[in-house]
Amino acid sequence: MNVNKNILLTAAIAAALGLPLAAQADTTDTTSSTTTTSDDWGQGAWWSAGYFEVDVGQAHYGSLNNQVSSTTANSTTNFSDNDTGWRANLGYQFNPWFSLELSYVDFGSVNDTIDFGSPSNSSFKSTRKAHAYGVAGVGSIPFGDSGWSGFLRLGTVDAHTQVNNTDIGSIPAPSSNTTSSDWKAYYGLGVAWQFAEHWALRLGWDQYHNLGNANTTGETNINFTNVGLQVRF
Repeated sequence: MNVNKNILLTAAIAAALGLPLAAQADTTDTTSSTTTTSDDWGQGAWWSAGYFEVDVGQAHYGSLNNQVSSTTANSTTNFSDNDTGWRANLGYQFNPWFSLELSYVDFGSVNDTIDFGSPSNSSFKSTRKAHAYGVAGVGSIPFGDSGWSGFLRLGTVDAHTQVNNTDIGSIPAPSSNTTSSDWKAYYGLGVAWQFAEHWALRLGWDQYHNLGNANTTGETNINFTNVGLQVRF
């Protein structure tokens, strides 16, 4: 009888010790499973991340409005030229469809020569350059699980433009050296391809609208066609 009591007591103690260990093991497995899921870039909230991106492309300076008075010039008053531009974006993607970006963009510079024709035989050279600090919202549309997505961008920039004119001949340039700093709108679209766990490529087009001041530097649209490399962190 005593032997049976000892056996039952031993079994009860073993069971009491085993339950906490089993519970701890179950908790450990659950935690491990949760950690694995959250760390898997391809599962769960992979899109919730900050990112840094560098874009390089062609900056196309459009026609420069109000640069030359129509009562003074009797020939070409249309400017159009290209240069290499670059942009740095720092952003955060809140969900698969929306992110917010801060950016700095440099559009390089372009040189144009305007010929006033006869009888003055005069001309002037105009050098234009621009850079800007911006903030924008980006809406994304994922294309299933392919890693591809489309995006639309809408924002505003603090644009700094400079026009430096040098006259040749009897007709003076409209102004020698003028600058402006104005808030202007910009918008764009493109496609993105996430080719690795933390890396993506973007191909985009953006228009920076009416940069400059109509009364000083003149206003111009700058179209920026670009390709960018993005890293998420």
